[in-house]
Amino acid sequence: MSGLQLTRIARERDLDVPIVLVTGRPTVESAIEALQHGAVEYLTKPVELPVLKACHREGVKLHEMARMKREAMALLGTARAQAGDRATLEASFDRALGALWMAYQPIVDARDRTLFGYEALVRTTEPTIPHPGAFLDAAERLERLDELGRVIRATSAEPIVGAPSEARSS
Repeated sequence: MSGLQLTRIARERDLDVPIVLVTGRPTVESAIEALQHGAVEYLTKPVELPVLKACHREGVKLHEMARMKREAMALLGTARAQAGDRATLEASFDRALGALWMAYQPIVDARDRTLFGYEALVRTTEPTIPHPGAFLDAAERLERLDELGRVIRATSAEPIVGAPSEARSS
């Protein structure tokens, strides 16, 4: 497993842990990817011990700040986390996709009060993506709008088979 793969896996399990990536084969591309996935430092081997100790001290401070931020958010009643880096946003988006559901709102013809059809409204139970606008924004920022669209279309079509016949014909 590469350091970048480990960084992605670590981020899936803990969004706050500071990650220092140390590599023997540095490239601009891997440095960019490491930072996108939340690495706070990107070091090349060999690493001097004072540099490594300084990174460790900084990482401990960052982790403590993240813990205090979570506690403050809990005290303020703010359950949702802010997705500050790409890895955090990807993890939130993946959880939101897994928790996606559709709310169906009837559309009624006002003239004769008959059911015209249903409006499908996308929802998710993921607390870090609190409303449909945030869901679409995350998909756009991650360049995953096509994927979100496919999941929405597949999910919204499932209940049509059980819908009243007058709604299906419109």
